[in-house]
Amino acid sequence: MPANKYMTSNRNTDNIVSTYKYKPDLIKLKKLIPPDSSDKLSIESIIDCLPDVLNNQTALSKHSIISQPAQTLLKQIDKLYDLLTDHRSQISMFTRIIDRYCRDDALLANRLYEFIRYTVGPIIKLFAVEQDTRIGLAIEFPTQQTKQIFLRQMCIKDMQSELMQYDVGMEALFEESNKIVCLPAIKTAAQQLAIMIPSIKLQNRFLHLLNLGNTDLFNTDLINTDEDRSQLIINDRRILDTASKFHFSVVCPYFLEYCQIQCLAYTIAQGRRDHLSFFSREKLPKEMAITITLAAASANVIDISEQIDIAKSVIT
Repeated sequence: MPANKYMTSNRNTDNIVSTYKYKPDLIKLKKLIPPDSSDKLSIESIIDCLPDVLNNQTALSKHSIISQPAQTLLKQIDKLYDLLTDHRSQISMFTRIIDRYCRDDALLANRLYEFIRYTVGPIIKLFAVEQDTRIGLAIEFPTQQTKQIFLRQMCIKDMQSELMQYDVGMEALFEESNKIVCLPAIKTAAQQLAIMIPSIKLQNRFLHLLNLGNTDLFNTDLINTDEDRSQLIINDRRILDTASKFHFSVVCPYFLEYCQIQCLAYTIAQGRRDHLSFFSREKLPKEMAITITLAAASANVIDISEQIDIAKSVIT
């Protein structure tokens, strides 16, 4: 999915003005970076982009979406998105900058992670973790809710799941283990990290949920499969550098869209219990309530059949 399609939804343009409040945090980050570092130039470009976004957002409130101010804003949002991510692969380097320079300032790091979530959406971090002779792929989600969505969609219920396993012991190594899933992995003969996922169907699901299946990632720089499709292989060997805590951060719009649909479904479900509400069972058929819920899907990354299933799981 092209980055601009995701970023130019109306829902994201409404929220983009909120990113301006993080400008002091970006300035503080800039001061932590050595003058000769290329990271400093990256942060300066982001800071310079924010005033234009704010000015155009103000103009947008007085014009229609097809007006020139609106079109200017959409271009600025795309520019900001591109500064924070690789436009094609949707991998963000910004989180590495945060982790590198904010190790002693957890509050600043949290603010900057909020900034990137506001601007580009949910970010999933992928990194290797080792314990004794074991190695695994750790997946860090922005919230416990997104972790639980992932576990349900991957049919992971516990360590003894017949379909998929994950390593609770390794998760216990982290302070915020409620947001991390650790999948058992191995080192290949070529010194690459390989994840064992037992079926092609689950592999495809894994790639879709974590936004790893787009053509600019799959079969190229980051991830691939072996010949018999029994393993997913992380091509970039830097992920095995656990000492430096190297990681990849990928924009995952699936979880944003899932939560948007679910949130609206809960609101409508609550209204259906109120006989005086417009959404009451007497006034609004269940099928129509589900149709209204699907309007929350903004990024078109979830199939319509799955959108309906999400809504049906909440609306009775």
